[in-house]
Amino acid sequence: MSRLKSWWSQPDQFDWVTTFLRQRNLIRPAQVILAIISMSGMWVPLALLVTERGSTALSAIVGVVTVAFTVLGIYYWLTYWPTRRQSQYPG
Repeated sequence: MSRLKSWWSQPDQFDWVTTFLRQRNLIRPAQVILAIISMSGMWVPLALLVTERGSTALSAIVGVVTVAFTVLGIYYWLTYWPTRRQSQYPG
């Protein structure tokens, strides 16, 4: 258990990863990959909206809200790179 605790308490690698990506001009490709990953969360509710027969108004609202939040997430990843503080787990 002490190995896990030791590993968990190590400083994060935000600066190293960001510098690595920036020096190799890979920030933009990383943003695109993260946006694609975010987009994958939209397909299930979108598919259910399109294919579900007899869906209720509540399920339609939940699906639309999920798609809207996913689109906002995609926009975020395509336009911003998180700061150190934003990348840290709040807990």
